[in-house]
Amino acid sequence: MFKLFASDIDYTLLPHQGDIAADDIAALRRLHEEGIMVVLASGRATGSTKKILEHIFPETPPEYFISYNGARVTSLRRGTPLVARNIAPDLVTEIRRWCLQEGVTLQGYEDSTILVEEDNPYVGRYATAAGMGYRIVADIAQAIHPHGGTPKLVCHDRQERLPGHIQSLRDLGRGRWTVVTSMPHFIEIVADNTNKATALQALVAHRGFTMNEVIAIGDNLNDLEMIQEAGTGVAVANAVEELKAVADWVTRRSVSEGAVAETARKAFPDLF
Repeated sequence: MFKLFASDIDYTLLPHQGDIAADDIAALRRLHEEGIMVVLASGRATGSTKKILEHIFPETPPEYFISYNGARVTSLRRGTPLVARNIAPDLVTEIRRWCLQEGVTLQGYEDSTILVEEDNPYVGRYATAAGMGYRIVADIAQAIHPHGGTPKLVCHDRQERLPGHIQSLRDLGRGRWTVVTSMPHFIEIVADNTNKATALQALVAHRGFTMNEVIAIGDNLNDLEMIQEAGTGVAVANAVEELKAVADWVTRRSVSEGAVAETARKAFPDLF
């Protein structure tokens, strides 16, 4: 029997427009009540992920959640991270230099505040969707230096330019940082060997069980390693084809129809 149920948020639990399906909320609460470890695993910032977790579980939320595409595993009880991986300041400087040369808009993070070097429409939309504030600084690399780096960087540009940027950043950062995508309109960068799977591996080791006892569900390429490494990996019906190709099974329901609830019922039939 599975001991941990890991779920991505955007386009897995939360549709582009609208709220999390009531069926999904009820299913996650049922798992939590029955002692199954429910873990939200998101590319969102820590504060943004925490808000969604507390919306689903307003009274007694699960203790752990994953944010920044695996760069943070946070304990609600302790208020401190079990895992904290940053992009080092010197690498942020290098990525910033590349962005300036290519005309790419860059954003970093200080705690759960977005950092940008100028006001722009990209960050306005991003901050609104994430429910976060942002701050303008002269130099992102200098701003994050006292914190030992940043958990994630986000690059914005016109959508047709992003595929070329993804390849360039991967070539430039090979073995030094990881480039991931979760949406078609921006690029995310985290520290090398950082993803939702490495975060889950650290968490299950901390709790004394294995990845074979994990079931995970997602929709996009930043969920790929998590879906591959979990005992059972599930792709929602609206997932990208690359994720469906590696998943153990694909839901019949989409994000807005209760794909997470469908998965919970199939994985834990005795609880429903």
